[in-house]
Amino acid sequence: ARMSLDPNDADEVKKRAIRIAITLGSISTSKLRSYMSVGYNKANFIIIWMERMGYITAPLENQMRQTIITREQYENTYGEFTVDF
Repeated sequence: ARMSLDPNDADEVKKRAIRIAITLGSISTSKLRSYMSVGYNKANFIIIWMERMGYITAPLENQMRQTIITREQYENTYGEFTVDF
């Protein structure tokens, strides 16, 4: 499947992942899996998508990625920021 980089195509799973990354300040595939009930492939796909969107950095030494997108930017793009995890 093609990876859409249009924010309008982001589903609730991706939006929730962004909110988790913003709240934690950093994210990894394994951390995303522990907060969301998704398998490795799905979590990794979302991480790659968030990187391509410019929402998180490339992986650092420990595979963690710093969050770039802010809560304000999230709200301007996706609407209300809810903590649902």
